[in-house]
Amino acid sequence: MRVKQLLVVTLLFALSRGHAQQVKLQGSVADAQTGKPVAGATIGIAAKNFFFPADDNGKYEIADSRITINDTISISSIGYITQKMVVKGLAQPILIKLMPYVTALKEVKVGLKPAGIVMVGSKKKSAAGSSSFLPGMEEAMFMQGSPGVPGFIESAGFFIEDGGNLFSKASGDVTAPFRIMIYSVAADGAPDKELTEDIIIATGKKNKAWLDVDVSRYHIANPAEGFFVVFALLDKSYYIANNKYIQSYNHNTSSLDTFTPHLGMTQDEFTQTRCYIKTLKGNKTHWNNYGNNYSYLMRATIAIEQ
Repeated sequence: MRVKQLLVVTLLFALSRGHAQQVKLQGSVADAQTGKPVAGATIGIAAKNFFFPADDNGKYEIADSRITINDTISISSIGYITQKMVVKGLAQPILIKLMPYVTALKEVKVGLKPAGIVMVGSKKKSAAGSSSFLPGMEEAMFMQGSPGVPGFIESAGFFIEDGGNLFSKASGDVTAPFRIMIYSVAADGAPDKELTEDIIIATGKKNKAWLDVDVSRYHIANPAEGFFVVFALLDKSYYIANNKYIQSYNHNTSSLDTFTPHLGMTQDEFTQTRCYIKTLKGNKTHWNNYGNNYSYLMRATIAIEQ
């Protein structure tokens, strides 16, 4: 009888684990020097485009079927060095200490045009419209670069709007975070490989305004063939967990309106199409050309090495 009961219990335990397929992550994030909580730190699995926020006290508790014990999680926050660790073997709960950068992330004063800086991308000061794609989407814009000039990509800039509902006059949240990436150029002119080796999360400050973020610490070389700057909304679960996502069906346009940040767009600024949207086809992602006279309001600066 005991053997049978033990067998039943063991079987039920195995079935429950196999059925749930869910790993729980729990802990908190703190500043390694001061011990203070890192509010809003991001716990992410970049390979799965999965991100989750810590709360205002740096605490997090995540249970999601997309997480497996073999995943590598990244813990990041603006102004800190990202930590990476494999889920397998992590004690739960765990205290994660992030080390601040020696030089804090700064906003680039693009308008000053210091010597040795090349500006590329849009030069518009206002938007003619905005994109409103759903969370998880990526939008890329080609930057011509500066062929033959040695240097590195210093900043990436985005014209951010609050993503409110036009028909209901409801305001969105321009401070909701998004991800920044830099991609190389494929032979067909589309985005190819990601050049950023870290998770870079940014947040807007003002509605209908440019946000330029310093990416110089990654020292990404200026490719002769140019590069792509990418604006990516995080997974929907991030915004829901952080109370920064609202979804409503718009009967006038038969589309879903998102209150996450929108990326401004300009019309007839460039003679060639430079913009791409990353979509999912089956189990594979694919970059589609935007294909009209609109382009994203993105820009970049290249620091010339003397």
